[in-house]
Amino acid sequence: MEKLFSYIFSILVGDKDAVKVSVSDTDYEIRFWVKAEQRERLRIIGRDGKVITSVRDYFKAVSRKFNKKVYISIE
Repeated sequence: MEKLFSYIFSILVGDKDAVKVSVSDTDYEIRFWVKAEQRERLRIIGRDGKVITSVRDYFKAVSRKFNKKVYISIE
C-alpha cells in the first residue's frame, strides 16, 4: 500500500523527488506522513481540500479489506 500511496502523491505533485512519504504500520492502523514544500502541499490538498479528501476516502476503502484504519498527515 505504501508504493501505491507514494505513486499517487508523486502524480499529484508531478515530481517524485519533491514528496517524501513515511509509514507506520501497526495491527490496527496505518499512518502515512507526507512531507512536501508549501507549493506541493497546496496541490496535494486541492481546492477546498477536495483532493486530499478523495485520497483519504480511497485509502479508507482499501484499508477495510485489512481491517485497519488509515491516517494521513501532510507536513
